[in-house]
Amino acid sequence: MPDFENARAQWDEGQRRLADAPEDEQRMLERAHYLVVSELAAVCRQPECNVEPRVNDALALACARHEGKGNGLARRAAAAGAH
Repeated sequence: MPDFENARAQWDEGQRRLADAPEDEQRMLERAHYLVVSELAAVCRQPECNVEPRVNDALALACARHEGKGNGLARRAAAAGAH
């Protein structure tokens, strides 16, 4: 799967997890997202509508990288245990 499709699938999974999260956790995560977007918009002197897609792309990429590293570590640990 190309990087974008993989990142998009992971983003969608995150959206599903957020929807299933307790209401107070949803509010906290949405507030954190808003704060990141608004702070970057202020610092970069850009409208939030220009910054938000870039933040979302960066988050999706970071999640994809994190998942990739985690899977590699898990595979190496499983292989080490199998010997």
